[in-house]
Amino acid sequence: TPEIKIPSTDIKKKEVVEKVKEYCKEKEYKVIDVDGVRVEFDDGWALVRYSNTGPNITARFEGKTEEYMNNLENEFMSLINEYNK
Repeated sequence: TPEIKIPSTDIKKKEVVEKVKEYCKEKEYKVIDVDGVRVEFDDGWALVRYSNTGPNITARFEGKTEEYMNNLENEFMSLINEYNK
C-alpha cells in the first residue's frame, strides 16, 4: 500500500504505536521495533510508526496477494483507529 497517514496528537501517536506493539507481542507476532512496529508474516508485513515531524501515525502493508494485504490492513487499521480515539 502507499503510506497511510492517520491524524493524531503528539502525545497520542506514541501511545498508539506502543499499544499496537503490545497487541502484536500478545499475539506472538514476529515484531521488529527499531523504528515503530514492523510485523513480519510469512506472506507479508505491516508497519506502524509515528511521525517525528508531525502529529500523525503512518502505516504501510504488503502481502503476497491483494487479499492478504487487505486482511493485514483491516486488522491494523482497526487497532489504530480504536487506540487513537
